[in-house]
Amino acid sequence: IGQGISASSSPNHISSREKKLSEQLLSPLGETIWVTKEKLIDVTTAVSGSGPAYVFLMVETLADAAEAEGMPRVEAEKLARATIMGAGALLAADRRPPPDLRRDVTSPGGTTEAALKVLMKPDGMSRLMARAVAAANKRAGELASGRLSFARTEKIMAASTNGTRPHAAHITPMLYKTFEPGPPFDAGLPACGPRRSA
Repeated sequence: IGQGISASSSPNHISSREKKLSEQLLSPLGETIWVTKEKLIDVTTAVSGSGPAYVFLMVETLADAAEAEGMPRVEAEKLARATIMGAGALLAADRRPPPDLRRDVTSPGGTTEAALKVLMKPDGMSRLMARAVAAANKRAGELASGRLSFARTEKIMAASTNGTRPHAAHITPMLYKTFEPGPPFDAGLPACGPRRSA
């Protein structure tokens, strides 16, 4: 849907023209950011590559919670999906920091504040998300290390996308870091992007 985001890294000798070419190649997938350290490609995979699944899980669990409170399943899923979509639209329209947006929709002493007191406990969402991203980041590093075969990586990528078009920030780091530089893969291409030498 063209709403992905990719992260790229380049050595110092890469020209601005070559970086621009890289951005043009990735532009159909969505936005591109440049990171100063190659290891941050793994963090990109953990956050934006795997991130859609985190959001889908939140919709799923929000619907489960609504159903547990007596809401029929169909209506519970409709409410959860619309809520996440609306919040995403607000994030896109309002560039203020997320904490500001959160405070704007949280009335003192209201229902949202009551829920946030649970989610923002020391062992709540922040810690859980940190553990999840750390686990994904570690796995991204393992996939990039060359310990997995090409065939195995293909199976992982196929399974992770369920046969559909993969998320841009997911496939880009995996592709660049799975295939080692060398013909014919990098023939005629500028030496930039998230590659890792043997």
